[in-house]
Amino acid sequence: MAKKPITRAAEPEEPESYPYNVETLAKALDLAPASVRVKLRNANIRKAGKMYGWETKREYEKVLAELESDEPAPAPARSKKRAAPEPEPEPTKKRTTLRRKRSAETEEATA
Repeated sequence: MAKKPITRAAEPEEPESYPYNVETLAKALDLAPASVRVKLRNANIRKAGKMYGWETKREYEKVLAELESDEPAPAPARSKKRAAPEPEPEPTKKRTTLRRKRSAETEEATA
């Protein structure tokens, strides 16, 4: 029986290179690339294949503007004074499950 020729696995293709990608967005937004990818996912921006990338400057600027508009407002300054705890609500009155006693007149009428 003849041996099968050894086939080498195809070399992995080089990932597509885009002139505008996550790294350029990270520099523009002054964030880590991982944080930029999280923002892209939260903004429902689609990937260009297996990675985020844009061919034209117009597409890139559109995405950049969308991510900048989603920036949360700065948190309000906290005061050093703690707020007083809210008082606990007053307990509600329990309803009784006891039967009412019938009046003497009602008992005589049913007997």
